[in-house]
Amino acid sequence: MDKLYLGTVLTPKEKKQFKTFVTYSALINSATQNENRNQVRNNSTHALQTLEQLSKIQSEYGKSKLTHSNSIYNGNNVLEKLQIALLIILGGTTL
Repeated sequence: MDKLYLGTVLTPKEKKQFKTFVTYSALINSATQNENRNQVRNNSTHALQTLEQLSKIQSEYGKSKLTHSNSIYNGNNVLEKLQIALLIILGGTTL
């Protein structure tokens, strides 16, 4: 496990999936030591599925944050254009 990832703040869904992954990792280590290849294969499949679900959760969360950021940027962009137009009108009036 990456020490930095262990310090990451996770959503409740992510925490659940991550705990499941850690559990499967421990089972894989145990099965490897016992040389039980069927269990290693089985637990590896489950661990991979858990990582895919975790990745999906993180992608969806990232997309929602990106959408929110873009909406804020677009709102600010419109205000900037309005301010520039107002400055042009005021500058023209002043001249």
